[in-house]
Amino acid sequence: THVRARGAVRAPLGVAASGVVFGATQALAVIESSHAWVAYALAATLLFTAGARELHARTALVAFALAACAALVATATAYYVLVGSFAQPSELGHAFGVLAHVVRRTQRALVAAYAP
Repeated sequence: THVRARGAVRAPLGVAASGVVFGATQALAVIESSHAWVAYALAATLLFTAGARELHARTALVAFALAACAALVATATAYYVLVGSFAQPSELGHAFGVLAHVVRRTQRALVAAYAP
């Protein structure tokens, strides 16, 4: 029989999904606050809170913190790559404004790449 470690997570995907949602929303919140660097500091703080010595443990805190850190860094980095800066989403308009900005930027890059 398999013995579960004390404090082990029974539903790690549920905890990890919560961490992903938390990380992604926090990344957008710090970008909106004009302090995008805070996303990376928050990720480091979550990792520190989880504790490097506990990363082998399957506790809810560790699962949440790792998922949140990954989502936080991935969302902030993807935003920077897609938008080209950490411009506040509210300055670009609503969600469609952000999407329109990304499309215009991509169109300009494609025209520049394929123009004679």
